[in-house]
Amino acid sequence: MSSHSDAAIKSGDRVATARLESVAALRRGARISRFLDHQAKGLSGAWFAHQIAGFKLKVVEGAVTLSGPASGMSSVAASAHFLEVSRADIARLMIIKGNGEAEDGHSASAGRFWGGLLHTGTVTECQELLRLGTDPEHFLGRLGKHTRRNVRRAERIAGELEMQARFQLNPQPLSSDDAVHGLAARNKPVPLTAKRLTAYEMLIAGKASGFESRFTLRTGEVVSYMRGYIDNGVAYLVYQANDPIVPRINLSLLHRFLLIERLIAYGIGEIIFPFGCEGLLKSACETLHIEERLVIRASARGIFTAILVSLCLPKTRIANLVRSTLRATLSRFLERHVLAGPSQLSMEKRPSRRTSQDVAAGLADYEHSMPPAA
Repeated sequence: MSSHSDAAIKSGDRVATARLESVAALRRGARISRFLDHQAKGLSGAWFAHQIAGFKLKVVEGAVTLSGPASGMSSVAASAHFLEVSRADIARLMIIKGNGEAEDGHSASAGRFWGGLLHTGTVTECQELLRLGTDPEHFLGRLGKHTRRNVRRAERIAGELEMQARFQLNPQPLSSDDAVHGLAARNKPVPLTAKRLTAYEMLIAGKASGFESRFTLRTGEVVSYMRGYIDNGVAYLVYQANDPIVPRINLSLLHRFLLIERLIAYGIGEIIFPFGCEGLLKSACETLHIEERLVIRASARGIFTAILVSLCLPKTRIANLVRSTLRATLSRFLERHVLAGPSQLSMEKRPSRRTSQDVAAGLADYEHSMPPAA
């Protein structure tokens, strides 16, 4: 594997893990479980289990990294292996590989059947990792002309308004900070609720080094606030809140640039935006390919659990994927067995014995690395 592919896998792994931890924090602080398969070397992952009314379901969201010897493993085979490790019936996975190709060479697949699994997969580009370099001016020079002009203009206006930025490592919890809570409630376009802030605080509290950055008017009023954490030389910006009342200035852009200046001074080489990087800095982020795959056991329990997830977690990403997978599967079934004419059915190619043996052999290759049943 080339050093470039290896670096891309490590970057993708950091981004996917940050996404997973952030989503778990919003799911009432769900516990993250991790595995490193020592037999199928290069296969590692993490996941958390969903709960409905306090009951754990066999439904997980996870991230799987395929590197080294495991890089040649197909995404669906890796998903099947993951289901055995996590003992789940449904899994929504982010799969990081050395290439950006989805299973079977398709960029997207919906409602397909393989080895006892229903699955849907697509490869997406994400821009959530920003490399900082070692010099703020050099970093600014990497940005587009329009972005540089906006940063300089915002700096000039902030100087006229006597605004100040204050960065702090390991700050106090926000439980009693009414100024920040009020700012979060005024944030545009979407207010940050107290419940969401609490979830973010739980995520940051579990890390070795948290940070905050406050941007204030000369009166001391906080008009922009950012909070995140630093782990292994990488900064993670968990959230930012901005006051919409400050005119003529892009608070989000300027405050992020000032934060980047401070992080570079601390020797931080990159920053990750777990909930996505929006605005003018997005184009400067590194483009990574992450495959998103939903797998459902094609069993009565698996289908029942899928329907339960669709009904009880209706606004979640995993529920949307479950519904699209079930619809696509039903549509394929109707097309092949109900709507097709008799002549089409008679001419349809049936799976050969060799195909079934190939599938069994593919699963057997990794059976030795599966954990014993509980």
